[in-house]
Order: sequence, then structure tokens, then C-alpha cells
Amino acid sequence: MRALLCISLCLAGCYGSPLRDFLGDAGVNLVDSSPSGDLAGTCPQGAVFCGGACFTYDYNTDPDNCGGCARRCPAGNVCASGQCTSIHVLSPMGGCGLVTTPLGFLMESGPGNVYLVAFDGSATTPLTTGTSMSGCGSLASDGVYAYWTRPDPHQGHPVQGTVNRVPLAGGPTEVLATEVDPSSLNIESGTVYWLNGAIAKQFPNAIVQIPASGGAVSQIAAPQSPGTLLVRDATAWVSNTHLTAMAATYMPVATGSSHYVDGLLGTPILAAVDASTLYYAAIVSNDYELWSIPRLGGTPMKLAPISTGLSALTLDGTNIYFADASDSGVFKIATTGGAKIPIAPNQTSVRGIAVHDSSVCWTTNKELRCAAR
Repeated sequence: MRALLCISLCLAGCYGSPLRDFLGDAGVNLVDSSPSGDLAGTCPQGAVFCGGACFTYDYNTDPDNCGGCARRCPAGNVCASGQCTSIHVLSPMGGCGLVTTPLGFLMESGPGNVYLVAFDGSATTPLTTGTSMSGCGSLASDGVYAYWTRPDPHQGHPVQGTVNRVPLAGGPTEVLATEVDPSSLNIESGTVYWLNGAIAKQFPNAIVQIPASGGAVSQIAAPQSPGTLLVRDATAWVSNTHLTAMAATYMPVATGSSHYVDGLLGTPILAAVDASTLYYAAIVSNDYELWSIPRLGGTPMKLAPISTGLSALTLDGTNIYFADASDSGVFKIATTGGAKIPIAPNQTSVRGIAVHDSSVCWTTNKELRCAAR
């Protein structure tokens, strides 16, 4: 009797068994062979009873057992939260950085190699071509132009870093600033902002700005050991990662008068800012975590654990979408906190993330991919 029960269970959901391979999927109902009776009680803690044996399947992420035993996802799908999810390759070109513009996704593939990818994937158009060197700068857009930084390829003298722009509709490239050491590019209200590194010819280790149409570079402030920069509503936030204090400051861009963001926990890596809240990754008690805090300081809120840090993050007003470098996936969480929900597990080398309509898209070193959000 026990043997007959095992055979029937294998017919219902045992992958790799001779009987299953012989019969094929035709006429076989893929049902959840969940633990039941005495047989279920023989599985150790953390294992599930599936196809007549105990396995350590994760029904939330296993594409061969998605939401239950032997529920295999179709080819090209991933299993997210126990549901089969389709991943669409929007562009066969990989890259780093991803920005949503009115005309498509802006993406960079190496220094100065800037592309515009149509939202429907019908075209990947080069806006400008740079070098074949590895690595990427920063990207931003005001909806009319694409702005990008070209880091100094030699980190030496003379300094060769630049800040540039090109029309999204196509046209000649304009060099806005030379002999700079740029990172953390931002654009707001006709002004381009960035962090100047240590080798910049003018204003090293400083927050600087330039009119988007070109002109003279000017310094806003020179915070100690600046890390990441965010600009919104004529205010700049910068993480300060010097040895004596791990903090973040904010300042009106018109004055550069600095104030601490009181209440921050851990070593902050600023990630995003909206109308009321600052979002950041931090190391707290040796753990990487995603936090939020009122953007001028206040009580912080832990949003989600992250394994070894963020590799990309974006907002849509309701949710935070991010890539966890070690968990190897794309996730979302409500801006008010809650469960960390997988959108696309098993996504490695995510280097940029953006949203458009009902999709969340991300770049890897191989291609640009999208899934329903």
C-alpha cells in the first residue's frame, strides 16, 4: 500500500523520475504534493514533502516548484513570491545607470557610450560614443538632454574628466566642464550638480554646480570626505564618511550653509530623496539595512535587511525598487515599510534600475530587462 502511494505521488509531481519522464507532462495535473499524514512528518525542519521525498525547495523563488510542488514556470519566467513572473529583455545591450526620460530609458555602456532605449524595446539608439574602457560615470536627464560624466581615465595630470550633454532626440555633444573629477551627477531647474573628487583642477573634494547650458563651474560647499550627493528642491544632501564621524548633511544650494541630518543610524550611503523623506543604506551593528528618515532629520525607520548593500534603487511615490547585491535579485518595499517582496530573483550584476508605466526595468552587464511591478 505504501509503495502504491509513493508511485501515485511521483506521478503527480516528481521531476526526474523514470515514470514521469516516460509519461511526459501530457495529462499530468501539476498539483501541490504538500506534506500530509505520516510521510510529511518524516521531513526535517526546513524541508518540504514533494514527489514522494523531502526537499529544501523554496516555493517562493524556485522556478521548478513555484508556489507548490512541481509547479514549473514556463521558459523565460522567474518565480517571485510563489508566482511565475515573465522577464522581458528590452535591449540585448548591457550597461550601468538607468534613467527614465520622456523618450525612453537612458543607459550608459562604458565611459561616454550613452544610449536611448525605446520603452517597447524596438530600438537601442546610440546618442554618443566614447571609449572602449570599462567602468561608467553618472547619468541624469532634464527630459530634453542627457547629461553624463566621463571620469578621468588615468587619474592623473593633466586632469581629463568631463561633464557633458547631448539632446535626447539626437544631435552634437556639448562639453560643459573639463579638468573635473565628477561623480554623483544631478540636474534640477537648469543647473547641473556633482561631486568633484580629489584630483579636480579647481574645487577638489567639493559640491559644485554649472548652468545646464554651460558656463563657469562654481563651488557650493566643501564637506569633509563627501560620499554620495542628492539634489532636490534647491537643497543638496551629501554623505560624509570621514574617520571621526559617519553622517550626512544638507544645505541650501544658494548658500551652502551645512546642517546635519540628525537621527541617522550607521554609516549612511544616500540612495534617494522625495518630497518628505531621505532613503539610505547603512551598516548598523555589522548588518546592511535599508532605512528612511525625514529628509531634514528626525526618527529613522528600518525598511528592510539587505545582504551586502544596494547596487541600484529608485522610487515611484508608493514603493522603493532596489537591487540587493548579495541576494541577487530585484525587490520592492513600500515607502512606509513592510515586507521585502521579490520581483525578479536570481538577477546578478544589477547596475541600474528605473520604472515606467507598469514595469520596473534594470540593467545588468549583459542586457536591459523588465518585469511587471
